[in-house]
Amino acid sequence: MACVGGDEFALILTGAGELAAAKVVAASAAPVRFENKSVQTSVSAGACCYPRDALREEDLRRRADAAMYQAKRAGGNRFAFYRGDAAETDGAAS
Repeated sequence: MACVGGDEFALILTGAGELAAAKVVAASAAPVRFENKSVQTSVSAGACCYPRDALREEDLRRRADAAMYQAKRAGGNRFAFYRGDAAETDGAAS
């Protein structure tokens, strides 16, 4: 895992990426106790696949970013995979 921006992180996964993304989103849905207060968090995640979606790191990051914004537009607290010109929302926290 690497921090790539203020509130953006990158994961490189081999296999089982959909399962890992679903677990990250579900884990973020649970309230966190901080200074005797319950804090609600959420995650909007975008994913793409090498080499199907792109060969270069720059293109992979741009396409994962596009998928993340699709997840946000779909209501947040979910993940989406890059699918050509549009991202397909694949999962939300239950």
